[in-house]
Amino acid sequence: MRRCSVALLAAAVVLCTGLRAQSRGAGRVVVLIVVDQMRADYLDHYAFTGGFKRLRDGGAVFTEARYPYASNKTAQAHALMVTGWSPSVTGIVGDRWWDRHAATFAQAGLATDHKLLETGGEGGSPEQLLVHSVGDALREQHPQSMVWTASWKRYTAVMNGGHHPNAAFWLDEATGHMATSDYYLREYPAWAARFAHADLTLPFFKTTWLSHTFGSGDAPDPRYRAAVRYSPASNAVLLDFATALFDESGVGKDSEPDFVALSFSGVDYVGHEYGPDTPEFNDTIMKLDQHLGALLTTLDARFGAGGYSIALTSDHGAPPLPETLKARGIDAGKMNQQTFREAVEKAVTSKLGISGPAIAAFEWPDMYLNYAGAAGQGVSRAALDRAVVAAVQSQPGIAHAYTVDDIATAAASHDPLLEAVAAGYYSDRSGDIYVLVKPNYIFWGVPAGAQKNQGIQHGTPYDYDVHVPLIFYGAGVKPGRYTERVRMVELAPTIGKLLGVSFKGDPRGRVLSEALVP
Repeated sequence: MRRCSVALLAAAVVLCTGLRAQSRGAGRVVVLIVVDQMRADYLDHYAFTGGFKRLRDGGAVFTEARYPYASNKTAQAHALMVTGWSPSVTGIVGDRWWDRHAATFAQAGLATDHKLLETGGEGGSPEQLLVHSVGDALREQHPQSMVWTASWKRYTAVMNGGHHPNAAFWLDEATGHMATSDYYLREYPAWAARFAHADLTLPFFKTTWLSHTFGSGDAPDPRYRAAVRYSPASNAVLLDFATALFDESGVGKDSEPDFVALSFSGVDYVGHEYGPDTPEFNDTIMKLDQHLGALLTTLDARFGAGGYSIALTSDHGAPPLPETLKARGIDAGKMNQQTFREAVEKAVTSKLGISGPAIAAFEWPDMYLNYAGAAGQGVSRAALDRAVVAAVQSQPGIAHAYTVDDIATAAASHDPLLEAVAAGYYSDRSGDIYVLVKPNYIFWGVPAGAQKNQGIQHGTPYDYDVHVPLIFYGAGVKPGRYTERVRMVELAPTIGKLLGVSFKGDPRGRVLSEALVP
């Protein structure tokens, strides 16, 4: 009887301890925070006092986290973060790619057969994503769990959500509403309705930020909204939405684990428009530091200081401004994408004695060739490849041009650059020639809504693009600085571990268990 009583008492202690842990919400909510366009060195470069400082000082900081593929752009990184796979498997090879069958560009996350709720505008879905995500594993293993994602950008919200989130939300610049599509929902949940029916950019209309005034005329329009994103306003809009999500959506209200992914786009927009180490960029990232501090305060109040876990990272870094480097005597430069294409086209058609076009499309670093047109004039695929490679490599600022045949030999090449190119290659969507620029060179074209055309572009295998911050913080995390080199494919299985679900993408990836409480 005494042994029985002791056993019952022990069981009661275990049960009560478990119930206390549940009531605190320990580990119930995992939040992925993505800062679009943030190099790893920014954590120490800026005198942060808010959220960045709190995460850096109190979290598990991996100082040597890098993406394993070459063409570092936004959509493909968000797909990798939650799937643990490079673009060679996810199929998300960029923010857009040339659709050879439709002879037009396909936008990542865009799905014309899924419409925005209520407005009927072009919607989005994850159907281009060829693998499942950690959020999908969570919903499969815990059907009552919630998965929500949000960003100013459609493709970041869509990719982070995987195939089966509760919903992915993004800013519809036609209306200023935080929108989603009928792939996810039939109607807006009550907590999100006010964001779906109001112009969230209205408070910034005709306001001045530094020396920039946004908006003209009597009311906001899509042109204004496309311009205001190039400021800290885009992050402020997302912060308001995220605050409501945590306060009102039901996240963390039961014992089931929940996953929320938030991607703050403002730093990226400002970096493209003005460049790093400019007054605009510095102000935006310092304001984001305060935005993140406010977000952490919200999480503290909602779940308790130990009741949630965070993973913070970035989708890519950024090169220094080429103009700044050139002023210091460093070999660097910007190349106009259209001018470059025209020069290559002229050289190839002249050498082969054919009429063009030889190039079907060019979305740096992917060049798509018109093999059918060349074949109709007696030029073989191999001959066209050789002519294009020669023409590309003769241009200033180019390090190398890789063919599909080169990429096929990557595993045996012992060439880390070629291996990185192969990790980003998916045959149905990637180009026929991969154009690798020299370090500190970038291609440039004016982004939609841009005003100044003074910033930078990313998309290379060089350290300034691939080396990003990676921090885990909160429940289940062992704080410290971890200096071993890690690949970003290890983020997804580590998020899975924090959520308490089994998940693995790339078999070469692993859970970063050294930073987790056993």
